Formats: sequence, C-alpha cells, structure tokens
Amino acid sequence: MTDPVGRHYGSVIRPDPADYDKCPFAGVTKGDDPIVGIFVGWYDTGDYGIRPCYDAVIRWNDGFAYGGDYNPNTGLWQAGEYGLTEKQVESMARRNRAEPLPGHRFSDRPAAIVVRRIDGHAQTTMEAFP
Repeated sequence: MTDPVGRHYGSVIRPDPADYDKCPFAGVTKGDDPIVGIFVGWYDTGDYGIRPCYDAVIRWNDGFAYGGDYNPNTGLWQAGEYGLTEKQVESMARRNRAEPLPGHRFSDRPAAIVVRRIDGHAQTTMEAFP
C-alpha cells in the first residue's frame, strides 16, 4: 500500500485540493465505481484546523450516488445518498456548501472515464453517458 497523500488532521489524512489527483482513488472508488464528479467543502476539526472535505458522485442504477466525506486515499466515503437525479446531486452539494473540484466537475461531464480491473490490472476507456 502506498503512503496516503495529504496532511494529518488527527486520525484523518486528506489531500489539499491541488494534490487530490495524486491519491490512488482520485478517479475510482474502492469498489471500482468510476467517479463522475467531486465536490470540495471545508470542515472545521477544532484542534487540527480546517480540512478539505470531499464528496464523490458515481453512477448508481438509473441515477447517481452521492458519497459524503470521501477519502481519495482509501476510496471510501462516510455516508451516502443513493438513487439521486442530477438536480438532487447539485442540491446536495449546495446543502453541504461544496464547490466542484476543478477537473472533476459533475455538471460538465461529457463522458465518464470507466476503469475496469482485468487480471489485477486497471484498464481505462471512455464511455459516453446514456
């Protein structure tokens, strides 16, 4: 396993937005779900200062799932909402006071980068959204 990217905020390690793409799960979750959007907000930890808080969006059945407090080092989020429409995703981001992470904008996605694991190797293709 590679060392996590980012700063320590107590027991939590999160990258700064400029370092997000250096993380092993920046584009795909631990479950190999391609991420179609990342939002970033800010969380006051108290003793450890203000840290970035990432929210990830993936395709889920006929809609989307919104994962709150996504960790791009582990590919996991703390809590999720599932079966959302595009408008509901945007509403969740506004409610969380999160902005689109440059280069990972949900609203500007013309296609998804799909990562598949084949014999332990990642294979990346471009697939248009339906």
